[in-house]
Amino acid sequence: MKCCICGKQITMEESNNPEGAAWKDKKGNIRFMEFELTDRCCNSCNEIFVIPGRVYRAGLRNETK
Repeated sequence: MKCCICGKQITMEESNNPEGAAWKDKKGNIRFMEFELTDRCCNSCNEIFVIPGRVYRAGLRNETK
């Protein structure tokens, strides 16, 4: 299988749920991506895009309370 973010070949053992991935574009705007239920991402993309994206979204939810 391939990482749905970077395209690297991965195994099921090294795959992660990509939901919540976010990154900044060249203009500094935060971008989010939609994923299919079957999509998986590699450990590197999980650390670089998914975990920070989830933390960012959690912060947005807390600001609205």
